[in-house]
Amino acid sequence: PRRPAILQSPTVQRAVDLDRRLRRRTLEEAEAEAARLLERIGDTMDPFRVRPTAYALRKVLARLYTAIEVNPEAADQLWDAHYGAPAACTPALGPKRAVVFVPTHRSYMDFLVISYVCFGLDLPIPHIAAAEDFLGLKGVAKVLRDCGAFFMRRQLQGDSLYGALFKDYVTSLVQDGECLEFFVEGTRSRSGKSLTPKKGVLKIILKAFLEQKDTGLEDVIFVPVSLSFDKLLEASVYADELQGGTKPPESL
Repeated sequence: PRRPAILQSPTVQRAVDLDRRLRRRTLEEAEAEAARLLERIGDTMDPFRVRPTAYALRKVLARLYTAIEVNPEAADQLWDAHYGAPAACTPALGPKRAVVFVPTHRSYMDFLVISYVCFGLDLPIPHIAAAEDFLGLKGVAKVLRDCGAFFMRRQLQGDSLYGALFKDYVTSLVQDGECLEFFVEGTRSRSGKSLTPKKGVLKIILKAFLEQKDTGLEDVIFVPVSLSFDKLLEASVYADELQGGTKPPESL
């Protein structure tokens, strides 16, 4: 299991010991805090929840959009990246690779559309790095977790224990050859222009691959994804924000 292994990793154990000394906690208290933080970070990907969620999402998307168009050549390349076989073939037990989606970020619909397209193409659903802001939506956060979302703070600095847990969690996903997704811009672009990349998660993924030992991981494949909407659901909100309005909190 991923979480017990992370809690026992040398990096996290050093962070637990440092946290114990800095905050004057007992070892048991520091270990309990580490377990609580990891529970808050991690996803609970559940195939039995993914399928009904995808069918429900299909009905929502059908009401919002007339069509979702996918580049067929890129879809075939994705299949090959995941399974090591052409899309027309039965999935093969190919080389161990981690496929990482790096989409542009213009709308909250971005990650929903990507996961839905992966489901429709019979590709692995990505583990998605999502902001902790979504944890305020209790029921929604549980569904997102079950469909692969894991949660991160906007800043990892200032809490060595949290930073060690998050880095080891992402490292574990990469070295296990899982499919991941993160938004390198860090937030949605209100203007439609690309934002300056945030390199934190990218560095963690690269380090996980370059410093691996005996994991069997042969490659990490980064897949840039461009999503273009005829009309954004958040268009009116973005107009207010660009004129100086405040960003509304995440809600339904």
